[in-house]
Amino acid sequence: MTHPILLYDGVCGLCNRLNQFVLKRDPTGIFRFASLQSELAARILQRHGADATDLDTVYVVVNPDHPDAARIEVGLETRVALDPRLFGP
Repeated sequence: MTHPILLYDGVCGLCNRLNQFVLKRDPTGIFRFASLQSELAARILQRHGADATDLDTVYVVVNPDHPDAARIEVGLETRVALDPRLFGP
């Protein structure tokens, strides 16, 4: 199973609360997390033509284990808030 990666501003209190929200609703550990300030985030965003210094949004990396199929989605609502796996049956 491929685990989406949530890229967030590591010094943003709201972003950290978002991570806690996701973690509480993700008991099976589907999502992974990385700070936008990390080398991993910089490499991923550069590969997709996104600006790693733009800390004003949250990115979700979908299919990160498959470089040819990987993509990034911008904004919380695109993946995390609406993902049915976070809210259970």
